[in-house]
Amino acid sequence: MNKSVIRTITSMLAMLFSLSVLPSQSSALRLTTSGDSTDSTTSTTPEVGLNNPFSMTTLSPRVPNVLLVGDSTMAGLRWFKDAKKSLKGASFILDAESCRSVAATSCYGREQRIPTNAFTAIKNVKSQFDVVVLMAGTHNDPSTVESEFASVKRLVEKKGAKLVVLTLRKPQHGPRGVSKSSVAAIEQINSMIKRMFAPTTFPTTFVADWKAFSAGHNNWFRQDGIHLSLHGALALGWYVSEVVARVVEVPCPSEQSGICGIPTHKDSYTDWLQRFSVKYTETHCYEDGVKRTKVCERDRRLP
Repeated sequence: MNKSVIRTITSMLAMLFSLSVLPSQSSALRLTTSGDSTDSTTSTTPEVGLNNPFSMTTLSPRVPNVLLVGDSTMAGLRWFKDAKKSLKGASFILDAESCRSVAATSCYGREQRIPTNAFTAIKNVKSQFDVVVLMAGTHNDPSTVESEFASVKRLVEKKGAKLVVLTLRKPQHGPRGVSKSSVAAIEQINSMIKRMFAPTTFPTTFVADWKAFSAGHNNWFRQDGIHLSLHGALALGWYVSEVVARVVEVPCPSEQSGICGIPTHKDSYTDWLQRFSVKYTETHCYEDGVKRTKVCERDRRLP
């Protein structure tokens, strides 16, 4: 067999071989493309709302550690025995005290002691946490409170956590409420919170607009319009849980999966007692004095 015949046969065999493997290569290409497409559809970036710079790409299955620090506007979560049932999706440490200041000297509260301020409470926690949720400011001088919040922000950043600051419910003015100057002061503090903790300024700080979420729900509060009833305490726990899940990018506790939406006012219309199987009560369980003696009785601020 001469060389020209051999070359012809070799060329034909090579062509046949390439045609036989081409379908397999095309199939592999389609599988890879399909896989990439599936991955991209699970990486959802929801619409960003006010004070919410979240760009959710993946959800972590871990349980975040969350420190809740507040004054008496948050303390209903502790005072009502079953209020913590609405805290879901994280490991929570709750440190809420009557008459607590942000970073200045606190006042003498209804549990017969002067509590540490929020700054000190955060500093004293030795364990690691992912998020600090702060709900305070009602016992602060508006002229100095911004520097106090700034101190807390620096402390939380130093600890490597994210900071969520809740706006404050506007209190009622009148015989069972507070003075006009106190109402004005809280409104001033709310404006400062929204301005100071805008995510475009500090990417690890977030504003949760509790004032807007709770608007119109007078049964969530006592006669002063700011301290929580049992309904309000359960609502606050749910609201905080949803915000935390959104901030740390873990599955939404209310859905048991998926990305949490930004809680809006329309989400506030629910029967919180029924939702969390809690019976209504006016009983608070206080921890009195420095020894924290437990006393369960009717809310001391009710007439």
